[in-house]
Amino acid sequence: MKLLKYYLILFIMVSGSICAQGEDRHRWKDRVVVIHGTSEEDAQVAAQIKLLEEDTEAMDDLKLVIHIATISEIRYHCNDEVVVATREKPIASPFKVELYGLDGGLKFSSNELVLMSKFYEIINSMPMRKSELRDRNRG
Repeated sequence: MKLLKYYLILFIMVSGSICAQGEDRHRWKDRVVVIHGTSEEDAQVAAQIKLLEEDTEAMDDLKLVIHIATISEIRYHCNDEVVVATREKPIASPFKVELYGLDGGLKFSSNELVLMSKFYEIINSMPMRKSELRDRNRG
């Protein structure tokens, strides 16, 4: 039983490092939206995921990836890959949406649904995004 526990811990560590928010995999490449809630079936969590996923063009334009943190697990959505890390001890996870910038720092947090227009507003005010838009308009 102990051996199984160690393998599980090792799997979680490796899986988490593959796509974890704040890790080098996303830094300077992606902006990460972390959706917290009791489960993916929670009405607010499901609605937030739908709001983001139904606008794939905006997701690509803003370089957004989604991670979902629930009571019992964390789902790292990276491109076409989903890595699931199970929490050893369930934790309370009230609904919250967080946006992390390209530098890995927390840029925005809300306890309510966030529309894509709000993500555009926040991200377009960031210096790196302004630089991206200037470069795009030149070329």
